[in-house]
Amino acid sequence: TPTLSTRRPIRRRLVFRMAAATSAAPRGVCWDVDGTLADSFLLGYSATKDVLHQAGYAEPSGDEYHAYCIYTTPVRLSRHAGLQPGT
Repeated sequence: TPTLSTRRPIRRRLVFRMAAATSAAPRGVCWDVDGTLADSFLLGYSATKDVLHQAGYAEPSGDEYHAYCIYTTPVRLSRHAGLQPGT
């Protein structure tokens, strides 16, 4: 009886052969500007709240989080913590 470990390489080879036989060179790249195809606001907001909470800072409101999304993550977290980045 074949085991999972003996079947896995065969499956991979089959998938690669199928992909090679059916795929053409990409004609373009789809780049999602957040909110166009998928909205990750709740994921980022939840992660930010968790990080700040674990560090002992108050959790930002949704509006505050959204307003600070124009900054890079280190600057955004500093501002949420009440710090002035770069000083």
